[in-house]
Amino acid sequence: MKVNALMALAILALLWPAAALRAAVTKTTWSDAPAREFVFVENNSDDNFFVTPGGALDPRMTGANRWTGLKYTGSGTIYQQSLGYIDNGYNTGLNANWKFDMWLENSPVSHP
Repeated sequence: MKVNALMALAILALLWPAAALRAAVTKTTWSDAPAREFVFVENNSDDNFFVTPGGALDPRMTGANRWTGLKYTGSGTIYQQSLGYIDNGYNTGLNANWKFDMWLENSPVSHP
């Protein structure tokens, strides 16, 4: 009986690394989204500017250089929740506590 248990434990020890390799993180790679035009809007009265899509919404890139005067103060309507938003056009869900980077290839900055 001890031999059977020892043999089963040895087989399990040999198969465990193979199972762990299959459980590794998988990277999803999608094709490039179609080219889109974006509009850069500048407000000369308070040096505020923002970027918005010029046509179709997806893929999406929007943002501003500072918080607006409509920033949420703890009560009332939430007008602005972030300074920017970039989406690849697939609108996939993101799980809580996962970490994600979206980075432009060949950009002047080498890393986030």
